[in-house]
Amino acid sequence: TQLPEELRVQNIVLELAESNDPRPLMTLISETLQQLSNRDWIPFNENSLKVILVSYLHSSQLYFIRSEQESQQQYVDLLLLRRSPFPAPYQFAFELKYLKKKEAGKLAKTVSQGRTQLQGYLQHPDLQQLPDLRAWLIVFVGTELACLEAVGE
Repeated sequence: TQLPEELRVQNIVLELAESNDPRPLMTLISETLQQLSNRDWIPFNENSLKVILVSYLHSSQLYFIRSEQESQQQYVDLLLLRRSPFPAPYQFAFELKYLKKKEAGKLAKTVSQGRTQLQGYLQHPDLQQLPDLRAWLIVFVGTELACLEAVGE
């Protein structure tokens, strides 16, 4: 029997927290993107992707979620910070990138830029003081996860 969607999401976020594996969460995001209509894609961008991700993360209540957290006039797309009383083993910094299917040729450049951005954020003292912080670069091209890369480990 299949879990109700709310429990499935809870389990996926818990798995992220316990195993530092965002793949199941990214699969959920990809499944969600596949439900959108052609009209939804017209204004779709990186912020749209972030809102979907935040909505799933927020429903778990496992983390404090910081969107566009400033770090020396640079902005980390998403920070997931431990939230009492939940002893999450890992905290996360996510750098999100989104390309429309017709922009797929820009993937290598986008990955390189995202990696550089995230490496820069990780040099900031505010992030360096966060214990068990894991950083991930996430790039979607259309509905497909094109890059999921741990950075700084």
